[in-house]
Amino acid sequence: MNEEISVSELAQILGVTERRIQQLTKQGVISKAQRGLYPFTESVSSYIKFLKDNKKTGVEDGALEKERIRLTKAQAEQVELKNEQTRLEVAPVELFGALIGSVASQMAAVLDQIEPNVKRNVPEISAITLKSVKTEVVKAQNLAGETDEMVDKALNDYFKSLEK
Repeated sequence: MNEEISVSELAQILGVTERRIQQLTKQGVISKAQRGLYPFTESVSSYIKFLKDNKKTGVEDGALEKERIRLTKAQAEQVELKNEQTRLEVAPVELFGALIGSVASQMAAVLDQIEPNVKRNVPEISAITLKSVKTEVVKAQNLAGETDEMVDKALNDYFKSLEK
């Protein structure tokens, strides 16, 4: 697997902070593929070698084996996620956010045509009733326009709740 991953993904896989990844990069333990991206397999291998070298200098017994097991499990989980994506069983959250935003834009365009259609199809409609229809349509358009922000907020709230 020669996939490039972000610093946050690598930190999560290795069980360290993003700052620690940056320190390891400065120390030459891990190398960047390009700005903000790291080669997955090479980075994990380098980190394991780093841990082995530290074991020689006094890392507690069993720590390396525990780390190897944890990293193997993380790799297996990442491969399983890729397989699920290949089988179209899962999709990135960003895709659904974009889809919802696209549908909201289409809804706003349809809503925009309600007032002129009512005016054309019901010429005897009173001005006050037409104004009432327009007011409700504008409310719906505003809500549709805020969909992107609502989805982002809901996702952020959800992910924050998982961190607790």
